[in-house]
Amino acid sequence: MSDKGGNLDSRKEFKPTPAGQYKYWDEELIASKKMLNSFHRQGTEVVQRFLGGNIRRQDDSFVGNLFRLNLYHSNITTLKSLMYGNLPSVAVSRTNNDPKDDVGRVAANILERILTNDIQCNGQEYDTCLAADLEDRLIPGLGCSKVRYNCEICEDEFGQEYIEDVSAACE
Repeated sequence: MSDKGGNLDSRKEFKPTPAGQYKYWDEELIASKKMLNSFHRQGTEVVQRFLGGNIRRQDDSFVGNLFRLNLYHSNITTLKSLMYGNLPSVAVSRTNNDPKDDVGRVAANILERILTNDIQCNGQEYDTCLAADLEDRLIPGLGCSKVRYNCEICEDEFGQEYIEDVSAACE
């Protein structure tokens, strides 16, 4: 394993068995936790500063009931408003705008409609996710999201499997 705590030197160090793969991924997770530990600690401090938590002077004595204007909070709020006001719009274009490429034109048009429909149907969730990502990027500095896809597979009377349609909420 490398000294920096990031990646392993070589994946060939581990056997291609389930036990070897387990050991590889276990060491990868340990190394990533070690690498992200200082980031998480600094992120917690930055969030506390954003929220106006314990403010200390340089001589490390606690500032009591003094009024302190939190310019960091004001700056982040202003940046957030500037960077994200509305849902983004989808624009799909072809690299080569060949006039006789009907297949590419139709494919780009279909892709743009699919993506636009996806954003419109899941607008509230999409908006919440993007706003949280932007805040996560501006305050602690990471800006990533985790999205979970829940799929319900049902079986009809003939034994055929199908996916339950959950797009009914999008109207």
